[in-house]
Amino acid sequence: MDDLFANNEEQEDVLFGNLEYDDQNIFSDDHSMFTEIDSDYNRIRKKKKDDFSKFYDENFKTNMQVMEEELLEDLRKKRLQKFEEDRIREEMERRKIEERNRIKAKEDYYITNFEREKKRNIPIGDIIVYIFLFSILTVSLYMILFK
Repeated sequence: MDDLFANNEEQEDVLFGNLEYDDQNIFSDDHSMFTEIDSDYNRIRKKKKDDFSKFYDENFKTNMQVMEEELLEDLRKKRLQKFEEDRIREEMERRKIEERNRIKAKEDYYITNFEREKKRNIPIGDIIVYIFLFSILTVSLYMILFK
């Protein structure tokens, strides 16, 4: 039997089994399996990364839009608040001016009314003095004429 299979390595491998061949074959099978798993893993990882970056980009755009809208809303609120504060401030100034004008008008009315009354009416004290002077004058004339 040794002569029959002396030069034929394949038959020897078939009968006795080639450990190197099996190791290489197992290694190549394992290697191909791991490279396939690794390539699948890389493909899945790349897909997840692309999906995540796509989601992240969309989410980032959405977040940017939301932030822009929030900033615009804050700006609108600040402008509206400033407008309201200016309107309230102007209203308060207008009321102060109206109050001052009303007080001044009352003072002017009382002053002019007092001056009119003063011009229109003769004071009672002046009337008493005039009566007293007139009576002295009449008494002195009576004394001069009839004495």
